[in-house]
Amino acid sequence: MSPRTACAIPLSFLCLPGSASADPVELAASLIGRPYVWGAEGPREFDCSGLTQYVYGEYGIELPRRAINQSQVGDRVGRLQRGDLVFFSTDPGGSVVTHVGIYEGRGVMIDASKRHGKVRRDSLDDDYWVDRFMF
Repeated sequence: MSPRTACAIPLSFLCLPGSASADPVELAASLIGRPYVWGAEGPREFDCSGLTQYVYGEYGIELPRRAINQSQVGDRVGRLQRGDLVFFSTDPGGSVVTHVGIYEGRGVMIDASKRHGKVRRDSLDDDYWVDRFMF
């Protein structure tokens, strides 16, 4: 397996006054179980990039709407940290970013999964994600 890298979003905004949760990962975790709907931007239902855009938007960080465009902002990092975005290609051939999740830590991401029909935790060690991981 190749080393994992991610797109880092600066986390210097932690503990903003008035924020609903202490950090974006905690907010994403509070949305677990919400339905997956393609094109949905929340807060009742989400697709993968709608989830990341919504979560980071709550902290004043604007992300593009689509996963492929989100993959083009921020800086790539060598070691995943809580709150980093992780990108995947679920298309045949695997050359275009089609999925994004928020790294929670300990090899787990939170994502809105079409495959499972809801926002959930997924292991980055799951063969499905290992085979589709991009950066």
